[in-house]
Amino acid sequence: MAGSLVKNDPDSEGTIALWQKVRSFLEKEYPDAVMVSEWGEPDKSLKGGFHMDFLLHFGPSHYNDLFRCDHPYFSSEGKGVIKDFIDKYMENYNKTNGKGFICIPSGNHDMDRLARRLNPAEQKIAFDFLMTMPGAPFIYYGDEIGMHYVERLHSVEGGYNRTGSRSPMHGTTTKTMVSRLPMLINSISKWTTLMIARQPLTRLKMKIRFITK
Repeated sequence: MAGSLVKNDPDSEGTIALWQKVRSFLEKEYPDAVMVSEWGEPDKSLKGGFHMDFLLHFGPSHYNDLFRCDHPYFSSEGKGVIKDFIDKYMENYNKTNGKGFICIPSGNHDMDRLARRLNPAEQKIAFDFLMTMPGAPFIYYGDEIGMHYVERLHSVEGGYNRTGSRSPMHGTTTKTMVSRLPMLINSISKWTTLMIARQPLTRLKMKIRFITK
């Protein structure tokens, strides 16, 4: 976590100074390098020298309001609220415009899968948003095909409830794939629960390809 390296630093000034030194080093030794932070507060991370910062499922961004709450904004039920997200996003955008990118990820290894709360049609709309917002889009592997959160997986390496978002890439019905990761699979009654419906996911992938052309 880029924003947590310096302790007893409530305003992040010490952490910002540390990363500014790293940026100075990189510009001299690796001028083509790009710094991407897992910070979730772009007003601080970009000041620290990062080129881009992706929003997180905790902190002040209200990122969860979009996809991962009881009533996500992109759910077709129509009960979600996006105002708090927009207010914070615009505050950060006005502070950082021209200094780097605010990146909105589809997910990561610490979050529930996008598909756990959004159906395929809702995911398409969510990707319209993700792929056209300012910044650089971040797609967590498998989200582009609507990969599911796998329920009831045995936690390994401290995964706990995050383990269901860390399963191997889906898309085959051979046992070869499953045999390579027995620690992940041993708590599932049938290995075929890893598989997902092909047709709506293929449409989602085609849509993302169309947006990025």
